[in-house]
Order: sequence, then structure tokens, then C-alpha cells
Amino acid sequence: MGDTTMTIPLNGTDGIYSDFDISLPRVILDSSSDPIFCFDRTGQYLFVNNAFAAPFKILPSDIIGKRIWDMFPGKDGDQRFGAVKYVFETGEMKVIEVKVQTETTLQYFMTSVIPVKNTDGSVQIVICISKDVTERKQAENTLKESEEKYRLLTENASDVIWILNTKKSKFTYISPSIFNLLGITAEEAMNERMENAFTPESFAVMSEAIARNVAYFAEHPKSTRSYINQIQEPCKNGDIIWVEISTKYRYNSEGDIEIVGVSRNIDERKKSEKEILYLGYHDQLTGLYNRRLYEEAEGIITRIKDQLLEEKIESIGISISFGYETKHKMEESIQEIIKKTEDHMYRHKLYESSSMRRKTIDLIMNALFEKDNREMQHAKKVSEICEALANKMNLDQDDVNQARIAGLMHDIGKIGIDERIFSNQQKLDNGEWKEIKRHSEVGYRILTSVNEFSEIAVDILAHHERWDGEGYPKGLVGEEIPLRARIIAVVDAYDAMTIGRPYIKARSKEEAINEIQRCSGTQFDPEIAKVFIAMVLKAESGCDN
Repeated sequence: MGDTTMTIPLNGTDGIYSDFDISLPRVILDSSSDPIFCFDRTGQYLFVNNAFAAPFKILPSDIIGKRIWDMFPGKDGDQRFGAVKYVFETGEMKVIEVKVQTETTLQYFMTSVIPVKNTDGSVQIVICISKDVTERKQAENTLKESEEKYRLLTENASDVIWILNTKKSKFTYISPSIFNLLGITAEEAMNERMENAFTPESFAVMSEAIARNVAYFAEHPKSTRSYINQIQEPCKNGDIIWVEISTKYRYNSEGDIEIVGVSRNIDERKKSEKEILYLGYHDQLTGLYNRRLYEEAEGIITRIKDQLLEEKIESIGISISFGYETKHKMEESIQEIIKKTEDHMYRHKLYESSSMRRKTIDLIMNALFEKDNREMQHAKKVSEICEALANKMNLDQDDVNQARIAGLMHDIGKIGIDERIFSNQQKLDNGEWKEIKRHSEVGYRILTSVNEFSEIAVDILAHHERWDGEGYPKGLVGEEIPLRARIIAVVDAYDAMTIGRPYIKARSKEEAINEIQRCSGTQFDPEIAKVFIAMVLKAESGCDN
């Protein structure tokens, strides 16, 4: 050993040791905190630094010349020599994990066994450099023990613990207790498609819940919310059982959102709840419904109605009528009770149906106005002028009111007309005119469904009839046409001419008046046309509103 370099004696082919100088300053090797040592082909130590000798509380010189088994008896020595032998035979580096047991400590090292070769490529010695990995190994052992503990808890728990990858819709873990729940193994459950894990109804519930919860978790990744659902799952033997599922969401190492869930059999609990519910509403002796059910009937009906108020089909509400009656005395006939129940239902139906249809009319009018803002302006203007004209004709107040309402609703049937026709910038073709002409009949059918509008429904049907009988849909002549329909005909035509349409240019008021005058006695009732023209001219002169 030199003072400045490490010179190692090597056993040559002639059996005589020669010196091999790897030119490493001894002070550097001894100051390293990592154990560094060298072997020959037989496993004899040729060199060790202070860090290697320190755990044994001996000097490096006490180790040099010894073989591996002198320091590490048995399997520990065999492991180390196996690595040395491999490097000498292959010329390739090898890394092994070893442990060093002394009287007071147990240390783990990751050792790199490195070949040092001659110019001809043959391995002359191996140099070993060890890294202390004791802390990491202890952490790994602690983690392994923890994982083993939780594995035992998971595998022996009565509840089923599972993990579902929401992106792949596939279970990535299911605890063995699934066998006690459904009669299938964890492997069978892992290979099962998600939709087969639930009844169809429960699959729909879970799919909706998962989609909603995944969306929330994606926006709130730090959320610790947990969710509980009660669903039904099929067993291997064909039974359907109730299961309570508790779930939480997290990201896995691949960035996918996954669900960690716990499933618990609540089938017996659900049966008990059902039995308790049955006993709550039935007499124990006879099995008949008890008084509590009937006392709660009104409250149940109210709750159902309140919930229905929140439900709509294409903006139209849902109407359901109820009837109920209670038998108080033994001598009362059950048939009579049923009849009273039906009578109550039909009375409610009569009232509620009318109210619902009235609301539907309002919805249709609103939908029509939303469809085309021009229609709203036109309807309101026609309504106002119809009211003014009816007053000028000295009609009674009821007819004036009806004329106003009919004017507002005269085009309600257009709700059934293709919206593209309204926005058509070209002159309408025959097919489109035929479609437009349907609106008076459609409006009539809509309004006759509500008693309070049955009178003006006739006016709506006839407001495109002509005085000369050339109108539609019935071809009525003269006074066969209802009076209010004749009023609407004049006012509708005047306003339509002055505001125009996408396919017809608007006319001036003077031009519109001249057209009304020209068509008086052919298209329009001449008396109504005369009063209307006078009213408009008077308004134009500023003498009236």
C-alpha cells in the first residue's frame, strides 16, 4: 500500500503476484462515507476502505487477505460471491442489495460490483462501491407492513371494498368479501362489465350519480365529499339484494378519476323497513288499511301536486286529479264510498282541467310571441283597435271585451305553422299559402278546449271569411260571418298592410285606408269598413285617440 495511490497485488498467470496501480489517492478512498472494497477471482479482499471496516470495529488491514465468507458466513457470503463470480465470468457490472448485521446494527446497502479489465478485455479484479440504503429499506418495510395490515383488514372485512376507474368504466380492485355478498370471486367481479354489476334501474341511477359526481370532482379536485346510494345488485344464484354504497372520488397515478367505494348488504334492513311501513298503514289483525293512511291521504296528494308543479313537458304542465273518501261506519257501503271517491275525483278533474287548459292557452300565446316578435306587436295592435272599433259601433261591454280578446288571440293557430314560413323573404308559394290558411282552424280547435274561450273560438275560425263568400275556411257570406270575426277581418288587414311582412312591403296608412275602401262590400263588411275608415281618419286628424 502506498501513501498516495492504491496499488493492489494481483495473482498473475504464473502464480506470482504483480502490482496493479489504479491510481486512486488513498486519502480520497478513506474519506468516502460509502464502503469501497476490491475482490480477486476467489472472493479474497484485496482492499477495503475505512467506511467498510467501521461497522465491524476493526481496521481495514484486519480484513485484507480474508475471503468473503470470513466476513459474511453462509447465505450472505454466497450471495456476494455469486455477484463477484458473475462479473468475472461476463465482464458486466452487477448491482445487488445486501445487508450487514453487526452486534448492534442492521444496515442495508445497494452494492455496485464493477469489473476492472486488462487491455485484452479480461477481468483482473472487481471494485465494489456500496450505498447505505437503510433508511429507504426501513421505509419500504414499514410501508410493506402497513400495506399488509390493510390488506388483511380489507380481505377480512365483511363489507366489500372496491376501486372503479371512471375513465375506463372498469374495476381495478375488489376485495374477496364480494363472494359473501354476491357469490362471485373477486376475479369474476373484476372481469364483469359495469352494467352487469347492477339491476337495469340501479345502473341508470349509478350512471347518473357517477357522471354528476365526476363533473363536480373535476371542478373541485380537493373536495372530500362522500356519497351514499342505495341500489340493487344481482347475485350469482339469481337473487336481487339491496346494497348501500358509500363512495369518494380521487385521482390515480395516471391522472384518471377513480371511485373508492364500500358496499354493504342492507337487504335485511330494507325488508325490515318495508315490514315496519306495512304495519304503520295496516291493521295487524285484519291486514286492512288503518286510519293513519286515510288521515295522510290529503297530505300525500298535496305533496304529489307540489312535485308536479316542477315537472313540465315542452313547457306544458302536468295535470292529475285526485279523489278520496273515508269509510267511518261499519254500515256504510264500500260501493258507496268508492262512488263518492270517483265523484270527488271528477269534480276536481272538471275544475283542474279547465284551469290547466287556460294555462296552456297562455303558454301557447307566449310561445307564439317568442317565436316571432312581430306577431306579438301585431296581436296587441289588433286587440287595441278591435276594442276601439267595437266601442265606435256601440256594442255592449261584453262584446267589446270579447272583441278585444279575440283580436289578441286571432292568430293563435300560427303556433302550428312552420317557423321558416314566417321568416321567408320571398313571395309565398301555393303550398306555403295552404299551410298559412290552416291557422284559423288550428286556433279554433285550441280555443274550444276551454269553456271561457268557446265563444271567441268561432270568431277566430271565421276571421278570414269574406263578405262576398270567397274567404276561408267555410266560404261564409255576408252576415253568416260572426260580427266580431268581421271586425277582426278589417283590423287585421289594416295592421298587416301597415307593418308589412317579410314577403310584402309595408304600405302607408293612406294606402291601407284606400285598400280597405276598395275592398268594402267584397272582402269586408261595408258598414264596419265605413266606421273603421272614419275612426282612423278622425284619429289621423288628431281629434281622437
